[in-house]
Amino acid sequence: MIRKIQNINNLEDKINYKFKDINLLEEALTHSSFKNNTKSNQERLEFLGDRVLGLVIAEYLFQNFISDREGLLTNKFRYLIQNKQCTNIAKKIDIIDYIQFGSSKKNNKKSISDSILADSVEALLGAIYIDGGFNKSKKIILSLWDEYLTNEETLNAKVSVKNILQEYLHLNNFSQASYLVISKDGQDHEPNFLVEVSVVEIGKAKAHGKSIKDAEINAAQKFIEEFNIG
Repeated sequence: MIRKIQNINNLEDKINYKFKDINLLEEALTHSSFKNNTKSNQERLEFLGDRVLGLVIAEYLFQNFISDREGLLTNKFRYLIQNKQCTNIAKKIDIIDYIQFGSSKKNNKKSISDSILADSVEALLGAIYIDGGFNKSKKIILSLWDEYLTNEETLNAKVSVKNILQEYLHLNNFSQASYLVISKDGQDHEPNFLVEVSVVEIGKAKAHGKSIKDAEINAAQKFIEEFNIG
């Protein structure tokens, strides 16, 4: 199925980029549910776009927040590349109007989740990278993300590692994380809690904290690091 070129032009205008190879844009906008498609769907481009986005944002933060230590940079990075921000960008450019779905989703837009919109944005970024190279991708990403990059209040928002873990589990269809207090020791005025976080399909991690909340956060952070999540 060939898309009306006018629709393609509308999206290109929104992202301020004209594709040399329109087939790449078609691929980026073809969801895996579109069974009649004779070309590839967006999944491989999504994989690439996710990495391109991460590199662009990491480089931007490194160059523009020179006084931030690694922990603060990581916090900003996770906030800027999280699924929520990609979904915001998807809605900003109305990408849902251009995605080619299978009949089940095409006839029921309520079934199109935010994760599908976010994945489509990443696929679009992957297509731009292949078509125009890193510098062009960088320019477009920084333009689309501009309001988040320049909003200090947004950048300073603390991202909970528990939320990061939960979002990862949800997007990959894993069970929810379960937190269990293993022990409490120390004095009443200075307690020390040991909490275990577990995910049935992945594994477990334990960490200490001065409160149950702190121990849960530390356990989630350890889980993310040990199982290379993020």
